[in-house]
Amino acid sequence: MKHFAAGDTVKAMTILNQKIDKHSDIADLYLYRGKIKLERNDLNAAMADFNTFCSLNSTCGEAGYLKSWILYKQGNYRAAVEQLSEQTRTRPTAEAFLYLGLSHIQLKNYGPALGAFEKSLELDPTNYLATYNTGLAAYRESQFSLAQHYFEQATNILPSDYDAWYGLGLTQNAGGYLEESNKSYRQALAITPEDGGSLFNIGVNYFGLGDLEQACSYWGKAEAAGNLAATPSLERHCQEKEATTH
Repeated sequence: MKHFAAGDTVKAMTILNQKIDKHSDIADLYLYRGKIKLERNDLNAAMADFNTFCSLNSTCGEAGYLKSWILYKQGNYRAAVEQLSEQTRTRPTAEAFLYLGLSHIQLKNYGPALGAFEKSLELDPTNYLATYNTGLAAYRESQFSLAQHYFEQATNILPSDYDAWYGLGLTQNAGGYLEESNKSYRQALAITPEDGGSLFNIGVNYFGLGDLEQACSYWGKAEAAGNLAATPSLERHCQEKEATTH
């Protein structure tokens, strides 16, 4: 399809519709048309064409992955897991394993998600989304050393991403590395200033380190930034301190 390759989807769609009217048994026509509909975000119509392609073709192939991607985008995560599990058995690609993991994450199946992300990284070791989400799944599975490893890798791949630094701070905190955790939260704050979550957690770390003055200072900043968890911490731990200073 030269018009499709050239980006002229309007012309390509017109030709495809004409050809399908005359040759409704040619599978590839439905695959091409489904891709155009997918580009237009017409997901249900694209799914119908991919289903027709799969019914006419001996193997579903690429259309199988595209169907699973549609299911994920539509929020049908259980069906996406089923489709992607089959897809990764027959056509294992980094992207298919990535979306299998993302679908499991949505269902809170963190163990299977971790396995899927790790397989995605075996095929594409520098993919940021797979790296970050491997760290997230490992954290949810309480595998904090593993989570820290992947979040560190994520910050190396994309140092400007807030989520990777925040995730690294969480895992370092969970592992008891409170000073290192604060360094990571400060990196997150450099990207997203006045972030209440990072400010609050820095305060938590200082409290764990026995530095109540710094803890109260950061909880105050977190409260000013709108963090709801900061207020009870201030009331519980910092009121007596304020009273002794007056």
